[in-house]
Amino acid sequence: MLPGDDDKGPMHPALSYIIAKVLMIRGTIEVTMVDGLVPEYALSAERYFGPEGAKAWLGQVAGMGIKQMVRVAVTPTWVGILDFDKRYPSAIENAIAAMQPG
Repeated sequence: MLPGDDDKGPMHPALSYIIAKVLMIRGTIEVTMVDGLVPEYALSAERYFGPEGAKAWLGQVAGMGIKQMVRVAVTPTWVGILDFDKRYPSAIENAIAAMQPG
């Protein structure tokens, strides 16, 4: 709940949806062409859709005639997280403070 919100709802509905985490990664990438579907793609489809949904999804993808995919591997040298659930950027904090009465 943002400052100014109460049990009736958000004071400023647009601001109530600024809840996010941003993953920042710096490092070296390696791009590899792979014939057919990248195995990790199939694994992620199963994780997201479940076994039956993944089977259907991958069948549709295979029907699109995709001959190659690209695997992008990142070796991180630095990782950071912007956590807007816990802390807003100063510009937003200042805007929220300016909206407060008094």
